Amino acid sequence: MDRNLAIALLAFDRPGAASELPPAERAAFDAFVAADPALADYARRRAAEDATIVLAMAAVAVPSLAKSRALGRLLARRSATIWRQRLTAAGVAATVLLAGGLSLGVTHSLRPAVDGDAAAIVNERAIEAPEQAVRAFLAGRGLPAELPAELDYARYLEHGTQELQGRDVAVITFVIGQPDNRLDYVKVYVVTEAQFKFDGLRAAQSSLCTTTVLTDPGTPGVRWVLVHTSPTLEPFLKPQRTVTQAR
Repeated sequence: MDRNLAIALLAFDRPGAASELPPAERAAFDAFVAADPALADYARRRAAEDATIVLAMAAVAVPSLAKSRALGRLLARRSATIWRQRLTAAGVAATVLLAGGLSLGVTHSLRPAVDGDAAAIVNERAIEAPEQAVRAFLAGRGLPAELPAELDYARYLEHGTQELQGRDVAVITFVIGQPDNRLDYVKVYVVTEAQFKFDGLRAAQSSLCTTTVLTDPGTPGVRWVLVHTSPTLEPFLKPQRTVTQAR
């Protein structure tokens, strides 16, 4: 295992969630991370980042229809169970065979083939023109293409989506390598009023991470939640730029 692979695995490691690795591999992975001071520090700051995000979003309420929707799904499953129990064994077998065959055929026909060239081209574009790639990504999700803080794309690492309180949220990551091999980073989560209530959204701070909330009067239905390991955002900004919309 090398450091790049370990960093990639840490991206999927969430406190409280079951590990995706078998016990023996998990033990080897933990030992590898613990033996590398920079990786161990990175893992601690990722855990702190999760805690900070939870703190910042603590007062964001669950949508009012969520409970009724969950109850509706439960009742639907219960009705389906009663209906299946009333079928004869032969009827159930025939239904399962027919549905299984149709499902397998439809699923197979709809499955796309993996295109290695397309994957390489997407990453190549992000490397050559990261700012344009991020703008296109955000615009494609119906989000403002510009970030309110003028972050330096020379620090860009990656963009994509990450689950936040059960919702897929757009996130852009910027990284700075320090002389002691420590990585400082800022993650920009772009959240919308359609996903969360903004009433309780606020800045927050833990021992390792800080959350800064940015707004733009032109897009009141969007908030930018920046989680950063550096004391301020200054190291990540374009030269001669400052953050003026933090609250």
